Amino acid sequence: MSPLFERLCQRTLPDLVDRQFRNVGQWWFKEHELDVLGLAGNEAVAGECKFTSHPVSEGILADLERTASEVQWAGRPADGELLYVLFSRSGYTDDLENVADIRDDVRLFELSDLMAIETTA
Repeated sequence: MSPLFERLCQRTLPDLVDRQFRNVGQWWFKEHELDVLGLAGNEAVAGECKFTSHPVSEGILADLERTASEVQWAGRPADGELLYVLFSRSGYTDDLENVADIRDDVRLFELSDLMAIETTA
């Protein structure tokens, strides 16, 4: 089910964050992997999709930030913004929700957000 969830996350991303992303997909190099990666103007997005029965914690965001730092962003200006997106089947821990509330570069989406986009498309 996880690969299907990842594709759903990639497909609904432009509607969820209201950007015209190009080339949204996966990225991997050696031991590094991102479930979602895309460019929109001078902004890049990097994301993780977790289809687990446990809420996603702040540690997953930290892992995402470390992995995104490994990407060689061809075509993205050095001063461009990086947006982190997390997708979860089972919600988020309070600590991660608090981080997302105070940071402009972190967005959290649940399965219900994805389904709302899919049913209106």
